[in-house]
Amino acid sequence: TTSGPLRGFGGPRNPGVHRLRLSVYAYQTDKPLPFGIFAGHTGAYPQIIELIAVLEAPPGKPAILETEVYLRTSDLNDLAPINDNFRLIPFGLGVPVPKNTQASNARGPGLAVQWVEIEEPELPLAGDRWLRADFRTALAGGLQNRDTFLKAADATFKRITPRLFRRDPTADELAKLNLRFAEQLDVGVTADNALRDCVVELMTAPDLLCIVEQPGPLNDFALASRLAYFLWNSTPDEALLAVAREGKLRDAAVLAAQTERLLKDPKASRFVDDFTDQWLGLRMIDDTSPDGKLYPEYARNDLLKRSSVQETRAFFRRVLDENLSVREFAAANWTFANESLAKHYGLPGITGLALQKVSLPADSAYGGLWTQPAVLKVTANGTYTSPVKRGVWTAERLLGISIPPPPPDIPAVEPDIRGAKTLREQLALHSSQGSCAACHAKFDPYGFALESFDVTGSYRKNYRVLNPERKSGPWWTEGLTVDCSGKTPTGQTFADIRELRKHVAGNPAQLARGVARHLVTYATGAPATRLDQPAIDAIAATAAKDNYGLRALVHGVVQSELFRYK
Repeated sequence: TTSGPLRGFGGPRNPGVHRLRLSVYAYQTDKPLPFGIFAGHTGAYPQIIELIAVLEAPPGKPAILETEVYLRTSDLNDLAPINDNFRLIPFGLGVPVPKNTQASNARGPGLAVQWVEIEEPELPLAGDRWLRADFRTALAGGLQNRDTFLKAADATFKRITPRLFRRDPTADELAKLNLRFAEQLDVGVTADNALRDCVVELMTAPDLLCIVEQPGPLNDFALASRLAYFLWNSTPDEALLAVAREGKLRDAAVLAAQTERLLKDPKASRFVDDFTDQWLGLRMIDDTSPDGKLYPEYARNDLLKRSSVQETRAFFRRVLDENLSVREFAAANWTFANESLAKHYGLPGITGLALQKVSLPADSAYGGLWTQPAVLKVTANGTYTSPVKRGVWTAERLLGISIPPPPPDIPAVEPDIRGAKTLREQLALHSSQGSCAACHAKFDPYGFALESFDVTGSYRKNYRVLNPERKSGPWWTEGLTVDCSGKTPTGQTFADIRELRKHVAGNPAQLARGVARHLVTYATGAPATRLDQPAIDAIAATAAKDNYGLRALVHGVVQSELFRYK
């Protein structure tokens, strides 16, 4: 296939989730061919596109594939469409074939596309399908059914307001809605437009747009809302609202049962995605692009980048589902990998696009969240790594240690782009200055160990530098040796990341406190402070009974006063 936009598609009419069905197959190959669906402003030059889905075409025989993607219709200024078309680009084939090249003349594997169907979403209030059957029946009867309209509108308000406000409406709120509807009818507005006007008012009300919580212990509805947004990133369902309506949700056993129910629901994947985005910084995966001359193997490797994010989320999900110890975040001997990630890890015998759980070799430098390529990429800048940045990340994100910002009069340490000195050597001089030493001792050791990995997350023994004598071949050459040894803030020495992992995993209480701190921040929307530390310590202590399991930590957060009080 070519890399051009789809013909006959004029862009999405409405923003939202679109369902795509494609009939495709891979040709000139006997292996499945992964390909990316890119969307963007294909009319721009250069094209502004982003990867929105990854699928796999079977070899030889056409297959119908389906996926759902979210498309936007315009930018903030509403001047031009953002997702005005798609491009289908196979992975691993290098530069896409120019669009004026016949597929029959192409060499090597290719992607054949027979047809593409795009099912667009309707606007929430478009047409009459959003109306209840009794209201549609009343509409068909004409204006003589005014009383029927009033009853149907009242039933509609009672049905949808709890879903929108995440609580039962008050009698006064219902009375105002019914009065507004009746007044609209009295001035000649059609019943469907009058109801639509009232629904629009509900959907722009502060009680829908804002999380309304009064200081003190949360009432049942507020607790239901906080729980649903924590674990589903959405509103409470009817079952959770029903428990809140009965006034039982504040009971510890009932709250625990509802927490477990929400965790077992497929919508809990939203928690996994959003929490890892915020806690680990996965949302920044596209913020940097590794230097193409220094790291040519990563250039255009969108599949590895996307797979690495999926790996970290799948890893977190497995720890959550099986209530595994937070030790796994520091020193797991397993991970998830597909063919692309297996090449990164140097694991043989793994093929295909799907992730599968794999064991890591006993002497592997990899193990745990902090050595996964997605995390290592977002903690680098694309050109070089920084022990300071990765060290602070480890201290704050993994161990829950607050690191104050540097004094304003202390300049940042810049790398020696010539490769004559390592950043560690430069840091030795910098951190020896007065108060700098005490602060750097809290996080630099973690960053030193992580120098074993380059900006793409690949293991290294030497730094890469540009080759000034290059005449042909790679642009880079091996530079100075990486020194990944150090001493932890508690005085434990280590030779490399393998030994440091053991030290960190040997203190699961510290890991549990660190993870709990970030769970509390995510669940409540308020950063944890020093005053919250006793409650966080208590959450971790409770989880100790379950070997510091992640699921136990989630339950502990929900049961804590930090969660149940405003």
